[in-house]
Amino acid sequence: MASLQRRNDKWQARVRRIGHAPRSKNFINRADALRWIRQTEQELDRTGLAYDPSSLERTTVADLLRRYVRDVTPGKRGHASEAKRIEVFLRYDWTKLSLARITPQAFTRHRDKRLGEVEAGTVIRELGLLRTVFEVARREWDIPLQANPLANVRKPKAATGRNRRLRADELAALLAACAEGRTKWLEPGIRLAIETGMRRGELLNMRCADLDLPLNFHPAAVRALAVSVTP
Repeated sequence: MASLQRRNDKWQARVRRIGHAPRSKNFINRADALRWIRQTEQELDRTGLAYDPSSLERTTVADLLRRYVRDVTPGKRGHASEAKRIEVFLRYDWTKLSLARITPQAFTRHRDKRLGEVEAGTVIRELGLLRTVFEVARREWDIPLQANPLANVRKPKAATGRNRRLRADELAALLAACAEGRTKWLEPGIRLAIETGMRRGELLNMRCADLDLPLNFHPAAVRALAVSVTP
């Protein structure tokens, strides 16, 4: 934000940016003051120089995560799982570090620790979420970070996915366990997932309008998309 005021016999030009120390200068001519304002704003846009490091000291990683889960996460399709993941992040000590002190090494240590606890795919998703949080902070929130601390953190190699069907004895054991549960739709849901290969989100989001059934088949009796099934 720029301002220009007449003070005594001079023009006082001021430029303010969130995260930057205010700049001001006095001029005799109004045209010179306006020219200085334009040049100063262009310099800040181009280089990001002269930012106020105290703003990074006052803001922690936890502050970014809480703002992200409040302002960004609710608009996402998988908002519930993302909010839960951020809630887990907030338990780690590195979230208490200020933005002036957070380093890529903190996330490298987090990555290595998590690889001893969960699958590589989970760690990849965690790093991706953290990278996005910092990128949103830099690009949309005027947080004067000079770089994303996760930009060069190496992602682990994802394990090769399995490609096989359940054996007959495994399927029998799974369905027997379903029969002992309290949810009557669990067994047919599992049968449908096995036969169609559909994912959980696809199964839960199905609607009758998605079906392509014979005219003599009541659509309310089925909860599946129009897919081929195993005979």
